[in-house]
This record gives sequence, structure tokens and C-alpha cells, in this order.
Amino acid sequence: MKKSVLSIIFIIILIILAACSDSAFELKRAQEPQWTSTATLEGGLVSAYKHYEWDGTRGFPEYYDWIGSGFFRVRQGLTPAQIPAYYRQYNSYTKECNNWWTSYYQVIGLCNLAIKLDQDGGGNPFQLDKNGDDYQSNYLRQIGEYYFLRGASYYQLARVFMLPYNGNNTNSQKWIPYILQPSQSIEDVQSQKLGTIEEIYTQVIQDLQKAKEYLPEKFNLIGWTTKASGYECGRANKYVASALLGKIYFHMGKYDLAKEEFDYVIGLGDGNFPLSSSPSDPYVNQDLSKVSSEVIWEMNTGDPTLKYEQHNNYWYPAREYGNRARDYSCGSYYVNTKESGQNNTGIQIFGKMNVSFSALSRMGWLNMSDTTLTTAAKSDLRLNGDYTKVFVNYGPYKAKVKKGDPEYITNINDANGNNKDVWPVNIVLDKFFRGPVAPYGKFSKVPYLRTPELLLMRAWIKQNSGDKNGACEDANRVWNRSNPGNPNIFTPSNINTETIFAEYLREMMGEAFVTTFMQGTKMTIPAGEDGNKDEIPYPYPNMYWPIPTDEVSQNPNYQ
Repeated sequence: MKKSVLSIIFIIILIILAACSDSAFELKRAQEPQWTSTATLEGGLVSAYKHYEWDGTRGFPEYYDWIGSGFFRVRQGLTPAQIPAYYRQYNSYTKECNNWWTSYYQVIGLCNLAIKLDQDGGGNPFQLDKNGDDYQSNYLRQIGEYYFLRGASYYQLARVFMLPYNGNNTNSQKWIPYILQPSQSIEDVQSQKLGTIEEIYTQVIQDLQKAKEYLPEKFNLIGWTTKASGYECGRANKYVASALLGKIYFHMGKYDLAKEEFDYVIGLGDGNFPLSSSPSDPYVNQDLSKVSSEVIWEMNTGDPTLKYEQHNNYWYPAREYGNRARDYSCGSYYVNTKESGQNNTGIQIFGKMNVSFSALSRMGWLNMSDTTLTTAAKSDLRLNGDYTKVFVNYGPYKAKVKKGDPEYITNINDANGNNKDVWPVNIVLDKFFRGPVAPYGKFSKVPYLRTPELLLMRAWIKQNSGDKNGACEDANRVWNRSNPGNPNIFTPSNINTETIFAEYLREMMGEAFVTTFMQGTKMTIPAGEDGNKDEIPYPYPNMYWPIPTDEVSQNPNYQ
């Protein structure tokens, strides 16, 4: 059921009332939630992270960003999921948009409660020893996380429901509810104003800057936090807040400010988050305590040791455009097994999206004249690196190939013969669902922020400002890992917006910032290969999704 911000906040009010007293409805006004210690304050954070990552979201914003970029194409004979997003039908109301509208405003509501508690309590509402570990290592960090999640949620809403930020105008249009205080009544809710593009982005920046003040670079686990295995997984620290802030500055066209954040996060020499030895390393872990060296922030998919029936969280984009979600149960990639409800004769409805020919051409991997792979493609470890690769190039169609047969992971196959007519080159992403623990890596963690992305955005900023040598240094760090036989391909004579973006596609494809990267650099977003997707030039008019109908009809501020 769709919910407006009005109904979301009213529900939160009722929950607060119920939580504070057995005779809640006898109270004359809403009370603060029963957060009386850092251990109880943690409950709000757990809920906020859950809303941010799972409830109604599950990777859909990232999915919309990528499939609308023009660089994916549904395999022949199959139908895309989320047709409005795939064909950029921005005037369409979609279930996914409505769901994450609800989720992100739930996060904002919880964060507003915690931040007000902090403000009303003079920064120490639990009367903790300010020199003690519980205050220094738990409370301050928790408040920083609340600021981070509020800023991150408003940014997600801005990316989806507002025009892209335009530094050449006042950004004065009013768009979405701008809420910074908990509401005590329905009258309070109805009096909340709509924020302009400028106001929302200003608030995002202020929240992330505040988060950086509170958050540590590394968690110091003390007291009750030591009892939670993998406690830090998926949570924000100072580096996470800085990296996200840098990406937002980049999106806004504030390149000098973005570079300051990237410089801090990347660090000197090998850096704070050095590149891992393998392109696939960021995608293969399910263990909450194991993090690839180059991963700054990753999504926590939960406890993979739980039985399948107890735990069904997974990142939705990996199912639709990843390689390993190959049947209804996302079953075993290599082993010929048959489980309840599982069809083990090949690809069914998932994992059906190829990298488009136009993308492969821009990446330098495809000769468009004869649709053959280039020498560069054949030598890049991301495509031809055995277990290190993160792309798969399928061979010709083979009918009814079973799991366990070598052709199952090298050839197009389908139980119903839907994929007989295939293109001469069929390259798909193989980054996701790579973890080793049953059920078959479906719950592998997904990186949100990685060093290569920051290096390539910083390379773009440097070349844009005339520092071509610095740009080459950053871009070559990313390139060299996957091309040890042909290092340092970027030189001052060939580095430019297009060559950096080509490396960005080779490295970051499917990780949710491709369309946003193009907006940040004022590139024209290309037309798709399936029709009904015209190119979109800067400043990207009408490139936003509608406010949910329930919100428009119930919120008097839209009347």
C-alpha cells in the first residue's frame, strides 16, 4: 500500500506513543521514544539502516540509475523488468519509486527524532561521562550515523524525484517535503514545507559535514558493541561520509570541493584503501568481518549462515543484470543439484541483460564494424581473468544445458529455447552473488563505495582543471591492476573526458553511479539500443520521477 509522507509521519507518532506508555492514548502530547542509553538508541539506528537498504529499496535506486544509462540491453527474446525505468518513461508512476519514497522518509523520521533528542539534551541526553568510552566511542558515533543517514536519504530522494542540480540557476523550484523536526501532531505534519532543490542539497551537505564531525575513522568497539559479530559491516564512518559527500559535490559540479574529499579518503601513497590484487575481490565476501581493502562502504546483506527460509534479503540488481542469478531460486552456479522449486536447465527470467554494443564500443572492447572483440578486451583481466574476472562473454546458444556441465557457465542456454537468436558477442556482468556460502552467494555483500571510483572521478577533475599528469596517475592506478601486460596506457596526450569515462565503465559498470557520473560531468546521456530512449543532453530536462500520487493528493502543500 502506498503511503504519503503525512501518513508515514503519523504512523511514527503512533508508534512513539505506544512505545512510551501502556496508556499511550491518555497522553496529551507525543513523548520522546524510550531511548535511555546508547544500547537502546541503537534500536533506532538498526531500523534506519534497514529502511535505507532493504524496506522497499533493495537496490532499486541503483538499478534505475544503471538500466536508464543506455549501456545495457535485454537479451533477444526476453522482456525487461521495470519497463518504465528501462525505457526512461519518466512520466510514469512506478511501484519501486513509491516504495523507496516511503522507506527514505521513514529513515528521515527516525533520524529527526534522534537528532532532536541530542539537541534537547545538550549533546548528552543520557548524562554519560563525556570522557568515558560509552560517550566517546558509542554515543557520538551513533549521532554521526543519524546525521549521515538523514543526509544520504535526502540525497537518494533528490536523485529520483527532483531535477538534477544545476549550478547555473537558483534551483528554486519546490519539490519534496523538507522535514527536520519530529512532528507531534497531524497539524505539525501538514505545516511542513516543501524544500527547493537548493534547500535539499544544502541540507544534504550540512548533514554529511556534521556526520564527519561526529564519526570516527574506525569504530572502537566497547561494551555492548563487542557482542555483535560484524557490527561495523554496512555502517558509516568518517571515510564513508567524506566519500559520499565528495560524490555529491561531483554530481553538483562542485569539483574543487569533491577533490578535497577524495584526497582525504584516498590518502597518500598506496592510500587508506589500497586497491586489492584482484578485480573480483570486492564481490566475493559474505563473511561480515571480511572486507576487501579497496571497499570504503558496503551493504550488509545480513547473516549468511542462517538457513535459506530464515533470510531472504538480496540485492535486486544482481538478480536482473548479474550473471549468477540464473533461475528462480538463484541456485547453484556450478553444481548440478535440484532443490524444491528449482529448474536446473538454464537461464529462466533472471540474469538476462547484456552490456550493450554501444557501451562495449566506448569501453574499447568491441569492433563495431565486424562485432568482434578487440585486443584490449581479450587482455583485460576483468573479462579474461579466469576467477578474477567480473564480466562473462557467453558462447553460442546450446539447448537445455544442465548445471555441472561446462557449457552452463560459458554458453547461452534456456530451458524453453527462448535464446536461440543471440548476438555474436554476449557480455554480461559477473560481479554479484559471488560469495561461497550456501545458498550460493545470493547474499554476498555489495560494495557501495570503492577506491577505483574515487580515483577515476578525481582523474576527471584533474584533467578538467589541466592537471593531465595527475589525471594519468590516478587513471593508470585503476587500469594497471586489470592490464598488467600493458601498463600505463593513459598519457597526457590521450587522457580526456571520454577515455576516463571508458575506464569508468570498464571498472564501475553496474554499481549505480553511471548516469549520475554523466550528469556530474554534463555529458549527454546516450540513447538506448532498444528504441524509445532518446539521448538526454545537459541540463537533463524532465529527468525525474513523479511524486507518488498519494503524497500529492494528501499533502496540502502540493495543492
